[in-house]
Amino acid sequence: MNTNLNQVATIVSKQFNPPRSHIVTGFDLPLRQILYLPHRRLYDGVVEVSTNYKTNYDMTLLVALAFVAICCQGMVKVEKPRGGASPVSLMILILADSGTRKSALVKALFKVVKGVQRDLLDEFEDANRNYTRKHEAWKEIGKALKAKLRKGVIQGNDINDIEIELEAHLANEPDKPLKPKFLYEVIT
Repeated sequence: MNTNLNQVATIVSKQFNPPRSHIVTGFDLPLRQILYLPHRRLYDGVVEVSTNYKTNYDMTLLVALAFVAICCQGMVKVEKPRGGASPVSLMILILADSGTRKSALVKALFKVVKGVQRDLLDEFEDANRNYTRKHEAWKEIGKALKAKLRKGVIQGNDINDIEIELEAHLANEPDKPLKPKFLYEVIT
C-alpha cells in the first residue's frame, strides 16, 4: 500500500470528528488518532520526519515522544499518589529489524539534545572545578575552627564565639553542582 502520508493524515482527520461532549480516552481510539486530535503539530512533525527519513510512523512517534519527554524534564513534575514528586520520565524500547533506520532516526531527532547536553557538561566541568576549590578551602577553614575550639576547651576559655563561628561555617558548605544527564543509554 503506497499511500502518501499526507493523504493518510487527511483520511484520519475526516474519519474521526467527535462531538464536543465526547471525551477521548485511550480506549476509544487507536494511538494515531489520539495523538492527531489534540496535538496536530506533533502529528504533522512525526509524519514529516517519517517521510523524510523513510521510517515507520510508529517508531518515529516513539522516538518523538522520548524527545518531548526529555525536553520537559526540567519543566514538569509528576505528583505521586502517595506523596512526593518526580520528573517526567519515559522509558522507550524499540525493537526493530536491521535496516529500519533506527539509528538514523535517533541521531537526527536527538542531535539537539546531545548538543545541549554537551554544552551543559562543559558548564558542569567548570562549575565542578570551582566547587572543588571552594570545598577544599571550606574544609581547611573547618579544620582550623575545630582546632581553635579544641584549644579553647583544653585551656578552659570561653568557646561560645568559636561555636557560633563554626556553626555558621558548617551551614555555608558549598553546593555540589549536579551533573546533567538526559540520555543514559542508546542501544541500536
